[in-house]
Amino acid sequence: MNLVTEDKVVLKSVGCIFDTKQGITYPIMTDDTIDWDGGVDVMVTDCEWFRALSPKDFTIVEKYFTDEELDIRAMMDNNYLETYCEENPDFVDGFDNWDTF
Repeated sequence: MNLVTEDKVVLKSVGCIFDTKQGITYPIMTDDTIDWDGGVDVMVTDCEWFRALSPKDFTIVEKYFTDEELDIRAMMDNNYLETYCEENPDFVDGFDNWDTF
């Protein structure tokens, strides 16, 4: 795990820094700088972002959900995220690769 600071981790699979205490993602720009002003709460990231997480990166994000007393796997198993995506057309539909986690 590459740390930027004690509570900031690089999620290579989705090209961002993840604040493991606050649940905020920060994009890594093409010049490898971090857009600290462009943070997005992990709870409002789109479905495509979750699908793009590598198993290693998913484990890091899953720990945040667990620490917040949320069960991301149950949410996925109950099609919560898929339903949310379908109900919110700005998000991407489908979860083709969740069973790999």
